[in-house]
Amino acid sequence: MRKQVTPHDLTRPNGLALTRAKNRASYVYLEYCNIQQAGHGISVTNTNEPDASIHIPVATLTALLLGPGTTITHSAATTIAYAGATCVFTGSGGTRSYTSITPQSSATTLLEKQIEIVTNPELRNLKALWMYTKRFPDNIPLPENLSINALRGLEGARMKAVYALQARKYKLPRWTRQNGRDGREIDNVNTALNHANTALYGICHGVISILGLSPAIGIVHTGHRNSFTLDIADLYKTETTIPLAFSLHHDDDPGPAIRRSLRDKFTLIKLIPAIVNDIETLLDQPQTQNDSWDVDELHLWDADKPVPAGWNWA
Repeated sequence: MRKQVTPHDLTRPNGLALTRAKNRASYVYLEYCNIQQAGHGISVTNTNEPDASIHIPVATLTALLLGPGTTITHSAATTIAYAGATCVFTGSGGTRSYTSITPQSSATTLLEKQIEIVTNPELRNLKALWMYTKRFPDNIPLPENLSINALRGLEGARMKAVYALQARKYKLPRWTRQNGRDGREIDNVNTALNHANTALYGICHGVISILGLSPAIGIVHTGHRNSFTLDIADLYKTETTIPLAFSLHHDDDPGPAIRRSLRDKFTLIKLIPAIVNDIETLLDQPQTQNDSWDVDELHLWDADKPVPAGWNWA
């Protein structure tokens, strides 16, 4: 008999019951399973073993990656959204993101700052310079007053050097970066990079959404629904996904291996707190409270200061 979901089960949990963005786990990848709502979490059942199931407290999760063979109920998707987790639908093994269920925080302070930056060319230029400069290690001095064009060129050279250094380290001559979109077979390193970057994008997308920001309003990238997600993810690739992908060059099935390794790496370097801190620094909003989900204050705009909504001002 199917369990009836009551309205109480699907109510938005109090902010005290949710884990702050900085303290959440990075991601969980699922495939060939059935996902149902269970309290304020989800229950996952293996398609081939209907008697075996596990419970996942999604309020402690940043991103849930759903691969082929997964089915999810409406109530489970609602619970995931209410918990502030991002549900990403991916290809086999987590490679390539197709679409996602994106939660939205009720607070708009950071979103308004994000829009202010993008609509002010001078301010956007300063923030883009900051994001490019942050990709370089602290021990690499950069000339002052560099233009965006100059930094873009230096960043391209840096990435070539990073790939070349890793290829030499693991004795992989003539290695080149390929994403496999042209239909040609790619090597283990490129396969691992595709898997790893998809997971990293999912985490960044989740944090951005939890903080109430728009993944589409990018500063360096533009014209894509995930522009800001790509902006943030690029800050961490050389420290996370790239070295791990090259270390698995000998693995015949690098997808599952790199997902397991990434979880350990993200925990070790405290990636999610770093993402939150970097976004707050970028937007000049230190230690915000925007991941307090029980705040839902609606205001009316005023030239002096916002005034409360839901009030008859006649």
